[in-house]
Amino acid sequence: MKKQYNMLGSSGLICGILSILPVLIFIIGISIGTFGPVYYGILIGIVGMVLSGLQSKRTDNQVSEVGLIVSIIGISLNLIIIVMFMGLFH
Repeated sequence: MKKQYNMLGSSGLICGILSILPVLIFIIGISIGTFGPVYYGILIGIVGMVLSGLQSKRTDNQVSEVGLIVSIIGISLNLIIIVMFMGLFH
């Protein structure tokens, strides 16, 4: 029986988790500067979605599905912060 490796799914999950970190940093109040980390969080979330999507097309497993869900959550949280503060300072 041949082992199936899940490198893309694991990478997508890691990118999804990393896309949530700028939101947590922003909520806690650690000011790094501008919205730069939030924009990077969106980009990292998109990379996580792509990697998880590629892995789920190859083999359907739970790690790639969780990576896809966490990436979507990270992107949406980052977008909420951007929309909230653009509306606040408009």
